[in-house]
Amino acid sequence: MTCRHCGQPVDAQADRCSGCGRRLALAVLQVFRGEQPGEVYPLGTAALRIGRSLDNDICLGDASVSRFHARIEPDGDGGGYAIEDQGSTRGLFVNGQRAQRVALHPGDVVTLGDVTLRFSPPDEPGGGTEATTSASVLLSVLEAINATHVLSEVMDRVLDAVIQLTGAERGFLFLTDDPAEVPAGAETLDEGVVGLRQRAARVRGGAPRSESTGLGISTSVLRLVMERGQTVATGNAAAEPSFAPFQSVANLSLRTIVCLPLRPPRADHETQPRPPIGALYVDNSVLSAPFRPDALRAAEALAVHAGLAIENARLFEREQRTIAELEKARDRAQEASRAKSAFLANMSHELHTPLNAILNYAEMLVERAEDEGADGFLPDARRIVGSGRHLLRLIDDVLDLARLEEGRMKLAARPFEPEKLLREVVDGHRALAEENENSLELQLHGDLGEMESDPRRLRQILASLVTNALKFTQKGAVRVEASAEVVAGVPGVRFTISDTGAGIAPEMAARLFEAFSQSDDSDTRKHGGLGLGLAIASRLAIALGGRIEVETQPGRGSVFSLRLPSVLPGAAD
Repeated sequence: MTCRHCGQPVDAQADRCSGCGRRLALAVLQVFRGEQPGEVYPLGTAALRIGRSLDNDICLGDASVSRFHARIEPDGDGGGYAIEDQGSTRGLFVNGQRAQRVALHPGDVVTLGDVTLRFSPPDEPGGGTEATTSASVLLSVLEAINATHVLSEVMDRVLDAVIQLTGAERGFLFLTDDPAEVPAGAETLDEGVVGLRQRAARVRGGAPRSESTGLGISTSVLRLVMERGQTVATGNAAAEPSFAPFQSVANLSLRTIVCLPLRPPRADHETQPRPPIGALYVDNSVLSAPFRPDALRAAEALAVHAGLAIENARLFEREQRTIAELEKARDRAQEASRAKSAFLANMSHELHTPLNAILNYAEMLVERAEDEGADGFLPDARRIVGSGRHLLRLIDDVLDLARLEEGRMKLAARPFEPEKLLREVVDGHRALAEENENSLELQLHGDLGEMESDPRRLRQILASLVTNALKFTQKGAVRVEASAEVVAGVPGVRFTISDTGAGIAPEMAARLFEAFSQSDDSDTRKHGGLGLGLAIASRLAIALGGRIEVETQPGRGSVFSLRLPSVLPGAAD
């Protein structure tokens, strides 16, 4: 046999000439089911049989046609074809006209039951351009799956493309189990395909299927692909000896079967291929035709890219679920924090009124005992007053913390001299310094100038830091320093409180500014308090536009630094 285009000798079974590369077929027949284009048959020297029998080349689903409805065969030596009706109740229609036997010409449309055939020259689009078509399908679906991270969209697009490339009637996509994404009521496969679930099902034309996983497919083929990680493909499964052991193939009368492993490409550091994460399964119980090599190669290339896209989509959806869970947890935590702050504020407010009454009566008792010379009552009365004032300070701390956490702390900015305020704070703590046998020193470095901030809150911060240093230092020294500084072009003041106390362990230093936190449990029993002083001081410093830093080592004391701008942010507004 010679090529009709270039005259070179060719194999009679070849599809294209090895010399010129052109198709050897005399014509091409394209199958349409409904409006969907299906298989393309190159027409050579052998005739095609069309009818309801499963061993026909093209099998019809219409029950009204005969076993051999029609036959397409070469017509003499003229290079043409003729189509002949083999007898049926409906008859054979060519371009809308019923005909027993007619010659076919390019563009002729043949109607056979529920199938339409289009007769074309071999090199027309849809006839001789299968490789180009396969490449364009592969390119378009790769662009589509790369444009989305939605797992369901990736699976549907991949499945549609494989059905189009292989000419199958229907397709299924299976993935190995991921407990985080298995839908409620999802079915597992039987026959030993452990951990594999159907995640998508489609028919030609893109319609989704509601068919359950185990109905109408060869799970034997699917299991073989998952175990070996290799493609299984046949255009006539019932006639191939290798498929004889698969009872499901015979029971279902399957012809075309393609099953592709879904496996992402291995990374550079990996020496072995990755195990499949799933499989693509498509089949056709009606048509029997050999696969074009380019279509099968395109389908296999698509399966590799699909494996990577599915793995990325799964990772993306897991991240989205994690983000959603974290957001819910954050919202719950914020709601709990708001509820806690509201409770603390309400509780503290309710405690203020009776406590103020107790303090007033206790102070009246002290005054009356002093006036009447009842010295025996004075120590107890003074202890009541002292304890009441201490409790009042704790309640005020809780109120301040609640206001700061809710963002309700109101600041009142006005001009003041930081040097004068600092001297007042230091002088007010000398009695506490003497109680613990500590020295308390004040050092000013240069002129501090004037600040426009909230002096009451600054005094509260400094008092907390100085008190903290004096409480945790025994027979040592506490030094309070201040200096003007400029940070990032903004003038401000730096306050430093250093002590020679016990210092703080690194693991505890990280929690110093947390509410209700102290350096260790023994401090609560020894020094009292709720552990709110530094937490409130830190939050107040932030509210004033600054921050508190700490340097500490066990056995070497601690240094707390407070940096504040000279003008409260927003004060000029």
